[in-house]
Amino acid sequence: MNNHPVRFDTIWRDLSPGLESIFKTQERMAPQRYMEYYTMVFNYCTTNEQSNNFTHETTNNRTRRGNRGTPAGTAGAEFVGEELYTRVRHYVEDYARKLLQECQRLSGDQLLDYYTEQWTKFQFSSTVANGIFSYLNRHWIKRNIDEATRPGILEVYNLAVSIWKSVIFDELHHNITSAALALVEKDRNGERITTRLISGVVASYIELGINELDPTPVVGQQQQQQQNSVVHRPSVKYQVYRNNFEQRFLEDTRNFYTTESNKFLQSNSVNVPDYMKKVEQRLGEERDRCQIYLDNTTMDSLMEACDTALIKQHLELFHDKFESLLSRQQNDHLGRMYTLCSRVPNGLTKLKEILKDYIGQEGKAAIQQIAREAFNNPKQYINCILEKHKLYNRLVVDSFKTDHGFVQAMDCAFRKFINNNAITEMARNASKSSQLLVLYSDQLLRKGARAEDEKMDEYLEQVMTVFKYIDDKDMFHAFFHKFLCKRLVYDTSASEEQERCMIAKLKHMCGFEYTSKLERLLTDVALSRDHSEQYKQLPRTSNVDFSVIVVMSNVWPLGQPVQFEIPRPLLDCIDSYTQYYINRFNGRKLTWALQMCRGELVSTSKTFDKKYSFLASTFCNTQQIAILMKYNEGDDTYTLGQLHVALGTDFPADQLCAVVQSLVKTNLLKLTSADGTALTEIKLNDNEQKFTFNPAFQSRKLKVDLVRAMSSARETKKESEDVQKTVDEDRKLVIQAAIVRIMKMRKSLKHQLLVAEVLNQLTTRFQPKVPIIKKCIDSLIEKEYLKRSEEDRDLPLAAFEFRKREHAKTEQVVGRDGGRRKKSDERHRRLTAGARRAPANQSTACGSRADFFRSP
Repeated sequence: MNNHPVRFDTIWRDLSPGLESIFKTQERMAPQRYMEYYTMVFNYCTTNEQSNNFTHETTNNRTRRGNRGTPAGTAGAEFVGEELYTRVRHYVEDYARKLLQECQRLSGDQLLDYYTEQWTKFQFSSTVANGIFSYLNRHWIKRNIDEATRPGILEVYNLAVSIWKSVIFDELHHNITSAALALVEKDRNGERITTRLISGVVASYIELGINELDPTPVVGQQQQQQQNSVVHRPSVKYQVYRNNFEQRFLEDTRNFYTTESNKFLQSNSVNVPDYMKKVEQRLGEERDRCQIYLDNTTMDSLMEACDTALIKQHLELFHDKFESLLSRQQNDHLGRMYTLCSRVPNGLTKLKEILKDYIGQEGKAAIQQIAREAFNNPKQYINCILEKHKLYNRLVVDSFKTDHGFVQAMDCAFRKFINNNAITEMARNASKSSQLLVLYSDQLLRKGARAEDEKMDEYLEQVMTVFKYIDDKDMFHAFFHKFLCKRLVYDTSASEEQERCMIAKLKHMCGFEYTSKLERLLTDVALSRDHSEQYKQLPRTSNVDFSVIVVMSNVWPLGQPVQFEIPRPLLDCIDSYTQYYINRFNGRKLTWALQMCRGELVSTSKTFDKKYSFLASTFCNTQQIAILMKYNEGDDTYTLGQLHVALGTDFPADQLCAVVQSLVKTNLLKLTSADGTALTEIKLNDNEQKFTFNPAFQSRKLKVDLVRAMSSARETKKESEDVQKTVDEDRKLVIQAAIVRIMKMRKSLKHQLLVAEVLNQLTTRFQPKVPIIKKCIDSLIEKEYLKRSEEDRDLPLAAFEFRKREHAKTEQVVGRDGGRRKKSDERHRRLTAGARRAPANQSTACGSRADFFRSP
């Protein structure tokens, strides 16, 4: 190998034709020739480096004798290449100046065509040259870049790009960008253009940014190196493109579409749907335009500029037309408006408010139209709500893509008009919706509802749809609890499986605590069914078919027991079962809920022209049985006082009148005054009224429903008021518990914040009223659960020490007692008994003519 240094003039004379071939003639270079040029550069650099290194080594050997502590070879090798690098830079600069002179004579499309063509050739030539001088890149250039002693040193390809930028781009970029943007405008106006001209310019601008530097210091290096070094970042590469093309492109885009949209709306101000279609078309075109001849990094900025010009500036117009589209149910246009407005920050806020107000108004108006008919017709009321929900839920799903904000707006609107509408105002009770929903579910779950089993789950889901919007869920629970109790006691439930399905849906929405008592009802009925089967296995002393339901008194809403004289056939059955139950469960207290009992009476063959059975789906009321069987004792006429004695003087007089009135209403008894004048209404304190058995009674049905007549005579309003009163009392306890729970956690809290937190915690169960909360706070202060701050009278502080000590004492007493008593020893059970219809072969008749009725 020749180790003599290679003269630069010699090497450059051989390399110059190669550079001419690469940059000017663009001839295809054979691989052998390419390797010859590469070898020339390699030999020049290596032979001169070895010569320089030999000189350094000789000097180091001399120095090493005087300083033996210095390791050999510490002096770095001196790389050669500065002169070659300088000559290459000058050559490329001269070549670029000649191209600039040619470009300056051109304009418009010709300038773009020539620029993009020459840039493509120049980029290819620079890549080939970079390969030939790769040894120079790896050594001399790399060392200068790393040491940062000579700023501006670049690899050969980067050097060529830098020269193109400084010589050609800096002089022509304004003209080139203007020509490219003119082509874009032509494209937007529908004219045919050569898209490669724009894409070539964009690619050139992006590539010209490879030498852009981010002056952020490199973290973790030495202080001096941090000051001298710069970091290449991906975002910096696009700096030339963004500063010189993208900014102007986006500005032109905003101006173009602002002008076009204003012009379109001036001539078509009413036709908003057509404008939205135009906007969708333009957005699609811009998206395609960006993908075809712009960089993908421009997409977001381009869409934002279009959204500002086409949508954001005209949001008010969209808002004005939104309600009219809702009223015409133009879901396609509504979906288009949602899609467009969602592209703009806060563009949907106003639409949500409009939707909420519109649904609320429409819901109120729909209920207003049916208020009189639906006041006592739960099916009509609930179906009206479900129709509206189906309509607007489909709108939210299809047009608004189930957007959470629109779902919330719809839910808020339904919650508002369901809890406050014409029907609730007529009832003067916000819980009227809860009552009607309970009645509707009761109709579904009763026997004879005519609901197909496969559709029952769908119907129950509809109930839950409305239930979700009920504010007073505790009121719904109270009424549902009461009606479920009646269905189970009177055996009118269509299916226990359906009852459990309904309870499971409530549990899923409101939690275990909400449905624990409801589930216990079904459990008690199942256990009681087993007891009844065991009781029936015993020897029978009566021909009356008698069944019993034993339930927990603290779970079943049976009300206060009503005592009255029971007919002997039923009394024998009661005594028999009581003896059986006490023997089986020693220590339990059994209370008979006679007001819940039902039975059936069958007329004897000589009583009426036809043989009637007096029963109904819920059977005949036990008090009605007692009065009718009174007429078996021989007299056909009794006064109100005599009937009162028959039921017992402890029986309430107003309830007696309701029972007798039901029999008068069905024409079983005739009501007359003392002088024999026929009457229709009973006077409470008139003991001269006479009630005569009517042997001419007739009915188109052989089974006569006496309970329905009784129900219509009862004061159902009073029952609702009783439920309301019970719920109100329970609410006070719940509010007080919430207050104590909050104050235990917070220790101290201002009055307004405490009220707000109570409202926040209890909203899911019911809507507590602020005056009630304040009364509960005052009550807890009186009970010393809370006390007011001495420093700030508005600040109630928690004081639980006294209650904690009292609780600890109680636990100690229980501990001395040897443990907690079993609850089963202290349970109070109520029992409801109902006579069931007996088979014909078990029926017996009384002996005298006056025995108008026989009990099975």
